[in-house]
Amino acid sequence: MQLNIRVDSAQVEEMLRLAPQKTTAKLARILNLVAIETEREMRIKSPVHDGELRRSIKHQVTGLTATIGPTAKYANFVELGTRPHWTSARPGSPLYKWANDKGISPFAVQRSIARKGTKPNPFVAPTLTLMEPRIIGRFEKGIDELTQELNNG
Repeated sequence: MQLNIRVDSAQVEEMLRLAPQKTTAKLARILNLVAIETEREMRIKSPVHDGELRRSIKHQVTGLTATIGPTAKYANFVELGTRPHWTSARPGSPLYKWANDKGISPFAVQRSIARKGTKPNPFVAPTLTLMEPRIIGRFEKGIDELTQELNNG
């Protein structure tokens, strides 16, 4: 007496054929979502004077890589602060505009920066600290959903 076992693997083969495309699509959707959320949080945390720094914060998703951050030339100086240095206070310069908006002499601010530099005003690092657990949670939930989808065929 013999026992014959026949396996119909068509459903499993189809699932394995579709898995890479479904996985990539799901991860791309999650990545785009967390990039938008991170951009939003970074904009909320960024200092505002005339809004240029805040408006310069953008996200870009290429494949399965997201880049989020400000494009303003001075963003690193705001985030990290600066050492003492000489900067222009002539009319039309950013320093002149900022000082006038605050009602301070631009030349007094210029001398202060020359003596003390500028203090850091971090907004990128705190955003990362805030968003990292949320991002991890989103991907874990998304991968669980993907696993369920693939298991259900």
